[in-house]
Amino acid sequence: MLNDSKVEANIPAADLKRAREFYATKLGVEPSAEYGGQALAYRTAGGTSFNIYETDYAGKAGHTIAQWHVDNIEAEVRDLKAMGNRVRGLRHAGR
Repeated sequence: MLNDSKVEANIPAADLKRAREFYATKLGVEPSAEYGGQALAYRTAGGTSFNIYETDYAGKAGHTIAQWHVDNIEAEVRDLKAMGNRVRGLRHAGR
């Protein structure tokens, strides 16, 4: 049954090399595997997996495609800003 299975997010990217650099320099995550220059797999220390794949349809979705669940949002935002990110439109439970 699907309920007993693991689910992973698949995130589209127009340029896989650029996406890899963004995730490394702006979010501090590195891929755990690469698939023929067409996709990257990531696995966080928290046990979550997600994939980034190259497609011409990237950037067309106007909705959330992935989210991180963190213990301390203020610390995460501070760290993201220290890495040169602009954080805006922040929404999370409890606020």
